[in-house]
Amino acid sequence: MVFVVDGPFTFVSPTNNQADDIAVWQSGAVIQFLVNGTVVSTRTAAGLTRLTVTGESGFVDQLSVNFSGVNLIPSGGLVFNAGTDLNDTVSLGFSTTDAVNHTSNAAGQNRDDIINGTVTSTVLYPSQLQIYEAMTAASRTFTLTEQRDQVSLEGDTAGFAYTRLYYGQRYFEFPDPTNRLVIQGRGGKDSVDVGILSQPFAAELAIEGGTKTDSIQVSSSLTGLASLALTAESISLAGTTYATVGSQAYTGNVAFQSNVVFATTGTAGLTFFGTVNGAHDIVLNIPAHQNLWVD
Repeated sequence: MVFVVDGPFTFVSPTNNQADDIAVWQSGAVIQFLVNGTVVSTRTAAGLTRLTVTGESGFVDQLSVNFSGVNLIPSGGLVFNAGTDLNDTVSLGFSTTDAVNHTSNAAGQNRDDIINGTVTSTVLYPSQLQIYEAMTAASRTFTLTEQRDQVSLEGDTAGFAYTRLYYGQRYFEFPDPTNRLVIQGRGGKDSVDVGILSQPFAAELAIEGGTKTDSIQVSSSLTGLASLALTAESISLAGTTYATVGSQAYTGNVAFQSNVVFATTGTAGLTFFGTVNGAHDIVLNIPAHQNLWVD
């Protein structure tokens, strides 16, 4: 007879002086822990309140959590301790969910809240990790720290519908959301660079700078989006075409780096809240029954 005590459980990677691939998945009623492909520990899922995985300090560990068919994260969350290693990775994948909210803080402990219906599952991890997600979410929100943050957003240009957000020493890689992607600044003087997105990137894109003197730099054209909303004290647009199905809203001082075309095809129009600068031609292609607002 095996007695299992309800409560938290910590799995510690073996001290083998090498980089390890640590995998966690659930088989039936049992959670399995694999190191380099071999099951080294198990724990019944029933009664588990919090799961902590600790990698070997000084070596590059990769934690993979498989959600195929079951959400194994307990109510108290999943925690990955990587020590001081800068190149450890966390892979979350093989599932779909309603929303993923990423929150960063200056203290270095970040969290993902994975929302599916009425259930929210939390993953906690250090700020230096690289995050790979094969989890398709309808919407994703990245909330930056209260400090000054510099991030850049770009898509996969090899035909895969993936987006990568570079953020300090790390990056997040994830499937393009189906509905909406939000980057939300907070108290710092933030800078957000937007490069070439994957094609087609068809979700809404909203970037909100926060409460300080923030900036957004868009270095390429953006086409095919459901809608586009950029909010910052300064917005620089270097692309030649910004085309959406729905609305476009630019809140802040907008500067054009080349001749530019704005196009919308949906039921909403094009809005500028702030100054519009740039010695370049501007072409507006919006439905005849819609309005252009410049405030």
